[in-house]
Amino acid sequence: MVAQFDAVKEATDSFVKIFQKRNWLLGAPTMAAGFLIGIVAVIFLFIAGFPSFFRTVTSSNQVPDISPAQVALIVIGFTVLIMGAIVVSAFTNAWTLVAADPVWLGRDPAFDRGFNRAAQKLLPLCAYYVLVGLLSLVSIITIVGPLIVAVLMMYGPCYIMFKDRSATEAIGDS
Repeated sequence: MVAQFDAVKEATDSFVKIFQKRNWLLGAPTMAAGFLIGIVAVIFLFIAGFPSFFRTVTSSNQVPDISPAQVALIVIGFTVLIMGAIVVSAFTNAWTLVAADPVWLGRDPAFDRGFNRAAQKLLPLCAYYVLVGLLSLVSIITIVGPLIVAVLMMYGPCYIMFKDRSATEAIGDS
């Protein structure tokens, strides 16, 4: 006998669970991280002189009037910004993942426990995100590659946070 699956009921039950009590606050760390990354990016662009850089590159002169130091500042800045975004997003995703664990048992989110656990596992999580990012660059030319990366990004952090796996063990377990 095949079990009946009602997609509308499943979606409705999930939304009811999310908006019960204080469960909707689970989106706050990720939203705050997005705002933080966006604000830092805008500040960086103005510090690096991106408006004058853009004006120089799009001018009608044959040889742009841009110094190598300005190009180096922009490249280094973007690299630091991307690495910072990886760290912040890994931390907030792990924080939310652990904080959501009691929600499925009908209790309030455990933000304090989630924060502490995410801080403990930050280094393996960042290593995992970098490894999966490199794997996505290698496998992007295939059709199956992005699907594999999506599965790795969905299940890998759970193995790191709840089963105490390292980054490479989490890739193998996923």
